[in-house]
Amino acid sequence: MIQFDRYPGGKQHVLTMSYDDGRSFDYQLVDIFNRYHIRGTFHLNSSAINNFY
Repeated sequence: MIQFDRYPGGKQHVLTMSYDDGRSFDYQLVDIFNRYHIRGTFHLNSSAINNFY
């Protein structure tokens, strides 16, 4: 039987995290996400990659 009302692992609810620009302080956020096994999406600004701040 296929259920379409569940996420992987049988979870019924999810939280999505999405961040823009990719600033250097996002490293701290990534550390927190990793500590609590949270997944997130970071949208990097490609025009600022050589000027990472």
